[in-house]
Amino acid sequence: MKNKIIIVGGLVDFQKSGNQSIKQTVKGFLEEYDVCFLSALPKNKKGLDKEFLKNHSDLTVYRLPRFLGFFFFLFGRIYKANRKKNKAGVKTISSELPQFEETVDYFDTVSSESMKKYRFFQLIYVLFESIRLIVLCSLRRPLFLYGVETYGGLAASVVGRLLGIQVIKRFQGTPLVVTNQGIHNQESLYSFISVYKKNKERDLVVMANDGTKGDQVLSFLGIDISRTFFPVNGFTMENLNHVHTKSLGPGKHVVMLSKLKVWKRVDRGLRALASLLELDNDITLHIIGDGEMREQLISLASKLNIESKVNFYGAISNKNALELLASCDLFWSFYDITNLGNPILEAAYFERPIQTLYESSMAKLVPKECMYSLDDFDTIVSDAFMILNDDKKRLCHIESSKNLKSKIITWPERMSEEIQWIKSKIVIKEI
Repeated sequence: MKNKIIIVGGLVDFQKSGNQSIKQTVKGFLEEYDVCFLSALPKNKKGLDKEFLKNHSDLTVYRLPRFLGFFFFLFGRIYKANRKKNKAGVKTISSELPQFEETVDYFDTVSSESMKKYRFFQLIYVLFESIRLIVLCSLRRPLFLYGVETYGGLAASVVGRLLGIQVIKRFQGTPLVVTNQGIHNQESLYSFISVYKKNKERDLVVMANDGTKGDQVLSFLGIDISRTFFPVNGFTMENLNHVHTKSLGPGKHVVMLSKLKVWKRVDRGLRALASLLELDNDITLHIIGDGEMREQLISLASKLNIESKVNFYGAISNKNALELLASCDLFWSFYDITNLGNPILEAAYFERPIQTLYESSMAKLVPKECMYSLDDFDTIVSDAFMILNDDKKRLCHIESSKNLKSKIITWPERMSEEIQWIKSKIVIKEI
């Protein structure tokens, strides 16, 4: 008989589209454990994949009862109202987009009022989820609680301490940035800091290495490195095996793939393209993704007189996006944070030349030839020109992508590593 565990998902649930890591996590745990999954989302929430492992004998899913859906609806209305305010704020602060070497705070577009509301609902959630969690723990007697992100992580930590159950908190990355002065924007981000530090002497932490330097943040907050696991996310290759390349038209083609968020820094690609076109006018930049920065980016392209050399695709299907990525001559990723995400791994899988920004947390995985500092603008442009025009340089960068590709692990491999780490840290009960 398998040991039982409870995954406290909070606002993270099985989605039909978008980030699929929680699905892969549950699949991995089901190889070893009987899993109970708690979600704070209502049963009738649009976009939920209710058919995911629906008939698996070792998986039980509890979502928010319908009669409590009003509270989720209220939260959603407030969240949408804040997003409208934030979008208006973006247009105000981004009329002059930053220069290439300048960085943008992850929460530049989020007001302190919004973060206070986020904290309020976080505490309300923990209060009510703790009741449900205590009842389930008494019935299931789990080996450990697995809290996901700031909501699920905090609830699991509180109840785990109360009942003496081992807790593992899992994060996809972090919005926190450590500077010489400490945590940047610390007061606004207390909702995140409090979860990381809560019961830090007893809880274990899984922090994904997505380029946000989560290991540095945890270390700065005094969390013992021996209690942390810092893996790169797993990679799903099944969808990539059937992707076909296609002609993108005459000339050379560069692709950027991301939501058009302020911290994704697609503007850096536009500035690099403007300089690159001075060396070679036969280059097109393809920007895949949509978001609140779209109009500002279109305006910047016009201001730089490169609008005829830029294609904005908006939100397109995953299949079409992958075809563009597989067919390009060069892939750019110049995010302020989270450069080590699926797009760069997908580019490596297709063995496309890559140029991205250096992050210490990426250095063990991403070849140094692919990474540049913020002060390397001229080098990025000159190297891009050589990649697109010189076979030797292009083949060198393709080899770097192959190197990165060889280090990519699948989700089953990723979860196997995590489970082995968990087993090394907790006492396994005899069933």
